[in-house]
Formats: sequence, structure tokens, C-alpha cells
Amino acid sequence: MRKCREIVQIIASGEKLNLKGRIELKMHLMMCRHCSRFAKHLGIMKVGFVKLFKKITEVDRKTVEEVEEEVLRDLRK
Repeated sequence: MRKCREIVQIIASGEKLNLKGRIELKMHLMMCRHCSRFAKHLGIMKVGFVKLFKKITEVDRKTVEEVEEEVLRDLRK
């Protein structure tokens, strides 16, 4: 079984895993609430950043604040 530190590195890097690695990752995430929460939060931040960068050409302060509030609201869930 992989340790939390390894799981966090894999999730953060987006590293491609073989079948065994994917199974180990899924099992760890099912058993470890801390790593699964980290993965969830990282996903939420990724979506928020993608939204922000898509709007960057037409960005104003209000848009940035709206996206920031949305990401923070999603993280609190």
C-alpha cells in the first residue's frame, strides 16, 4: 500500500499510472479521508482556475471575485 505522501505527489502531478497503480490509488482514496479530501479540493481548484483563465481576456475585478467566491464555496462543501 502506498503512503499518503506518495498519493499526494501522484494526484498533484497528474502522473499516468498502470493498472496496479490506479487500483492502489483508488483503494487508498477509499480508505483515507485526508487524501480523498485533498484530491477533491485539488479538482475543485483546477475547475476554478480553468474558469478563471477562460475569462481572463474579458476579466474585470468583479469576475475574479465571483470565481474566487465560487471556488471557496465549493471547498467548504
